[in-house]
Amino acid sequence: MTKTELEKKIKALGKVSEAQKRSVVCSLVGHSRAVSMCFGYVNCGRCEDQIGDTLAGASDMSKRVVIGHRDKETGGVCATCLANYKKFDWRDKAFLPEETLEKLREGLGLKPAAKKVAANRRKR
Repeated sequence: MTKTELEKKIKALGKVSEAQKRSVVCSLVGHSRAVSMCFGYVNCGRCEDQIGDTLAGASDMSKRVVIGHRDKETGGVCATCLANYKKFDWRDKAFLPEETLEKLREGLGLKPAAKKVAANRRKR
């Protein structure tokens, strides 16, 4: 599926909540590799569904980026997360909540993303 095809499908949904849109995106293109963690449970950074469990060894974290994660020893940027972030494509970032994307970039020591002013304006 291309980004354009995804956008058409989301537009065809009509008026639905942002949470519903994010859930549909995950259904169509898969969960984002940007994840959050709590007590070993791995949650998708886009739709917030539980997608893994590191305590039971049921989640491969080698290609994921943990939102807000820091290196345990230095407290600095985690080299693995930064390398994985550089491999992200549009599927990983599509419909990721803006605050989540900013927290992700901040944790990786990256500059804030440029704001899309035109996209935020309502048509009259």
